[in-house]
Amino acid sequence: MLNSVRLLFLTAALGWAAAPALADQQAIEVEREGGNLVSVSSDDAAMDLAVAEARRTLPIFWDLFDAYPDFSDAFGIKVGLPTTDGELEHIWVYDLGHNGETFSGKIANEPFKLAGGVQKDDPVDFTVSEVTDWTIWSEGKQYGGYTVRVLADALNNETGRELRASLHDNPIPEFAE
Repeated sequence: MLNSVRLLFLTAALGWAAAPALADQQAIEVEREGGNLVSVSSDDAAMDLAVAEARRTLPIFWDLFDAYPDFSDAFGIKVGLPTTDGELEHIWVYDLGHNGETFSGKIANEPFKLAGGVQKDDPVDFTVSEVTDWTIWSEGKQYGGYTVRVLADALNNETGRELRASLHDNPIPEFAE
């Protein structure tokens, strides 16, 4: 059996996109128990490209974060953290800070099974190698959201359309250029 990568979507707490009921798709499985947990195959090429693009554009995210400190609550980062069973749970982090290649924040939603008993609002430190996505909310939609875009495109149902509608067409804000 393939190892899976766990993706956790932040629900209404910060108004971020949620995926409560997803249809079965190739390489995407839904665990309906316990909330919005989606498993994606660890060899999913589209997801791998999304993570790589999120990491490649992370300097743009931090430049905007630094340029708009009054709007820091609109910024979030998804990180892959170890679970109790040795996999990764990808979870959103808010209340961000950074110092070079060292990042910090707080867990934005209730984890399913992060190692070390980590809970919602707990502080977490992470590096660029643990970043799997980023998002900036502006005008009711999100920039970034590279992994969200992959899931939205893979879902052929109302949830996929809602996810897609929550995204700006261009993942990079026009005000970043």
